[in-house]
Amino acid sequence: MGIAQAIERRMTELGAVPPPLLLRLCQRRAFWESPFNEPSKFRRRDLLPIRHGYNQTLYRRLVAHALIGAGTLKDVDLLKKMALHVYRMIARAAAIRLTELTGEQGIKTLQSLTGDAVATGQVESHSLAIREAELHDSGVARLW
Repeated sequence: MGIAQAIERRMTELGAVPPPLLLRLCQRRAFWESPFNEPSKFRRRDLLPIRHGYNQTLYRRLVAHALIGAGTLKDVDLLKKMALHVYRMIARAAAIRLTELTGEQGIKTLQSLTGDAVATGQVESHSLAIREAELHDSGVARLW
């Protein structure tokens, strides 16, 4: 997680735009779901391009945090989708970035996604992401 968060911070510091390769990777099904649950239902093009399947989790995190760190106002839709990610730390980071970019409107946007979180079964992950975004937006998180 430390490496993924460092990549996120660096992408933000650089003011980098989301690299097209990473944007293409997040369109793959294996970015959002684990192929280990039902490997037979994944096509080769749905998998992440790594040699050893057990590195999927790390790769997914690195890609996600790089995209989050490079996210701009043009990437709000992607950040909203990532705020519903099954991985809590990805959802949390996306929610915080969304509020950094849009302020109070970001919190309202996250709250409006609650129905989607219920539909996808990501209620816990999403509610924790909203809480962290609110703490970050209010400045409380920076006091600790």
